[in-house]
Amino acid sequence: MRLRSKLSKSFDELPEIILSSPPDTQNKHWKHLRNVFLASCRFRFQEAETVTDISKLIRAVEKIPTDKAYRARRCSEQIFSPMGRALEEHRREQLFFQVIEKGDPNDIRILEELIETDPKKYLRKANDPNSILNNKNREGCTPVYVACRNGSLEYVDYFMKKGADLKIKCSLENESCIEAAARWGYGQIVKLLMKQKWSPEEIKRAKKLTKSKQIYNMLEKSHHKRHCSWWGCS
Repeated sequence: MRLRSKLSKSFDELPEIILSSPPDTQNKHWKHLRNVFLASCRFRFQEAETVTDISKLIRAVEKIPTDKAYRARRCSEQIFSPMGRALEEHRREQLFFQVIEKGDPNDIRILEELIETDPKKYLRKANDPNSILNNKNREGCTPVYVACRNGSLEYVDYFMKKGADLKIKCSLENESCIEAAARWGYGQIVKLLMKQKWSPEEIKRAKKLTKSKQIYNMLEKSHHKRHCSWWGCS
């Protein structure tokens, strides 16, 4: 029986209500009742004191459990709690993709700092699908895919040097990085991506998606070279 459900009864009946509660909840009810009495007594009297020494007032305020040491301890507990770690990782991922979407080459240093301060960088390799370099956003796109789609040449080059996995497809579009770059007509990015090995199927899809004759010829030339290296050409 909850104490709160019996508040409509008279004040004199409260002890009987508490005693009729299960033994494991009686202590909790008595504590609540004690707090009510204590608060009501303190609100009846206005206690004021004239302070002449400001330092004394500061020392008194610092003893309240909202001082810097208390806030620092609470902050530390929140950060290292499971919920705190999850929120911190979510904020890190959000900032990571915000920087990429913006596409400012000067902000690559922010990505570098996020990668270096990633608490899981020693647990996951660069080509790990769950690493910060390959982790997908809510649209199902990897960082390097977003850079290819947006035409951010400097970011694509940066991710390639970092060892990001270029073959992970975007879940939303079901296409790889080279397909996205070809579809949106970013010739320089396609040329950069061609330094990596791509399957004939991926090259074929990229050729089908592009509307640029220059990119098409680039992909065709690469496909022809690879075909000759496999089968030999006269």
